[in-house]
Amino acid sequence: GPVCHAGGVVHDGRGLMLAADQEAGKTTLTAGLVRAGCDYLSDEAMAFDAAGVITPFPKPLSIDPGSWHLFPELEPHADLPSSAYKDDQWQVPVEAIRANAVGVACQAGWIVFPRYEAGAPTALEPVHRAEALIELARNTFHFADRSGELLDQLADIVRDAAGHRPGGGPLAAAARPPRSR
Repeated sequence: GPVCHAGGVVHDGRGLMLAADQEAGKTTLTAGLVRAGCDYLSDEAMAFDAAGVITPFPKPLSIDPGSWHLFPELEPHADLPSSAYKDDQWQVPVEAIRANAVGVACQAGWIVFPRYEAGAPTALEPVHRAEALIELARNTFHFADRSGELLDQLADIVRDAAGHRPGGGPLAAAARPPRSR
């Protein structure tokens, strides 16, 4: 199945997928949603099986310097001769955010295409399914090489999930999952 460049969590038994390019805020939103009570799937890649079920990929979250002020409690501390291991990025196991926070395989309920814009108001706007399919294909690894095979699978995922595009804004508002439909 397809593997998308995305972070994601489980909310109310369904996957909330954050599909976007690098530096769009996927990890920041994922960490905030886990801290708020959602279960963690990944901050890097969302893999789907042939039935469209997300397989968790619970690697440590890679938190960049621009988000460190939002998660000061997650700063890694190791007994090493140098702090170079955390100078450019923090590798944070999800258990540092919340114990037992790794989610289980689930269907996608929402697909969100985040983008961070400093100072922009936080809003969550619906995205038409055709636009969601294009965005998801754009964020799918090796889509160009396997487009014929992957397009139908992505269409099934989009058909069953509500697509949204948030405006950039404060994490506190953006890190709340959409309401169940």
